Amino acid sequence: GAPLIRLRGRRFQALSSRPFSLTELYLARRFDSALDTIVDHRGPICALIEEHFKIRIARIGQDIQAVNLTKPEADRLDVKDGAAALKVVRRYYEDDGSLIEVSSNLYPGTRFTYTSWLDREEKA
Repeated sequence: GAPLIRLRGRRFQALSSRPFSLTELYLARRFDSALDTIVDHRGPICALIEEHFKIRIARIGQDIQAVNLTKPEADRLDVKDGAAALKVVRRYYEDDGSLIEVSSNLYPGTRFTYTSWLDREEKA
């Protein structure tokens, strides 16, 4: 595949000194002119890419997996080695199927809840 830009870091919630997640982000190389803006950005990178490059994310794929943290991951998240976590991998695509971004986040189980709603439609 095409070369990608790799970014890594820890995310924090406002007023908290404990990290909320470990994030690994891959961007298509064509977005490298936004790197300086991304470093200081506070919010979803995908929204920044959409605005900066005037593109639209048309499809997002998401995988959620229960995992146990390795010692290095646990140390970076300030939790015990082997602690439960959720790994969320998202893939963002344009209308034409071009990959924009892949993000992988590790969330400690005690600091993250994933909520979704499934609405049923009435039969016609």
